[in-house]
Amino acid sequence: MRTYKFAIAAVVGFSIAPVAVSAQDAQTTAPDTMEAPMTADTMSSMTPEQQTIYDGWTAEQQGQYDGWPATTQSYYWTLTPDQQETFWTLTDESRMALMALSSEDRVAAWASVAEQQAQAEAQANGTTMEDDGVTDDDTMDEGTAEPM
Repeated sequence: MRTYKFAIAAVVGFSIAPVAVSAQDAQTTAPDTMEAPMTADTMSSMTPEQQTIYDGWTAEQQGQYDGWPATTQSYYWTLTPDQQETFWTLTDESRMALMALSSEDRVAAWASVAEQQAQAEAQANGTTMEDDGVTDDDTMDEGTAEPM
C-alpha cells in the first residue's frame, strides 16, 4: 500500500478539496459543533475485536486515533481493511474533508481511490485498465498472418 500513498492522498484531496474549504469556513462560524476526541470512558464502545486491533497498533497510531472525533472513529470501523489501511495514509485535513462529505460522496471518493489503486497496480504490472488480456496472437486466424 505504501506505493499508493501519494496517489491516494491526491485523489481524495483533489476530489474533496472544495468541500475542505467549505468545512473550514463552517468550523470558523460554529466551532462548538466539533465532537470531542474519544476518551478512555468512551473507548469501551469498541467491540472486543476492534479493541484487539486497537491494542495491536503502535502508540503513535493509538494517539492519532484517540485524537479523531467520535464520528471519525466510528466511521473508521465501517471501512474495509484496505480502506482502513488507506485511511491511515491520509492527512488529518484529508480525513476531515472526507468526513465532511455526504455518505454518497464518500462512496464515490472511495471508488475513485480504488480506481486509482487499480490503475497504479496495472501500471506496475505493465498492463493498462483497457487491456482485456487479448494478445495479437489471439486475434490471428490460425494459419494466416492477417488479423481476424
